[in-house]
Amino acid sequence: MNQVSNLPMRDLCVGCSDCYTASQGHTKTKGNFAKAAFNAIAKSYGFLTPDLWKETRFHKNPYQEHTDYLAKTHTPRKATSSMLIPREP
Repeated sequence: MNQVSNLPMRDLCVGCSDCYTASQGHTKTKGNFAKAAFNAIAKSYGFLTPDLWKETRFHKNPYQEHTDYLAKTHTPRKATSSMLIPREP
C-alpha cells in the first residue's frame, strides 16, 4: 500500500481517477493535508462541465414569432401632423 504523508492512498484519492495537490504555507501535519484535500475535492463538485449541463430550449420572443403576420397586416398611416409632411420648395 502506498503511503503519502502517513495516510493510506485509498484515503486520499477515494473516488478520484486523477489527483493533483498543491500547497502553500504550513502543511506539516497529516490532519491539515487530509482536510485540505477533502475541501479541495468538495469544492470541485460545485463546477458543472458541459456534459452535465441541461439542454437549453430557446424560445422566440413575440416579435420574432409573429413577424410574418405583422408584416402582412400592417398598414402605414398617412402623416397627420404638418411637421411630418414634406414641404415642396
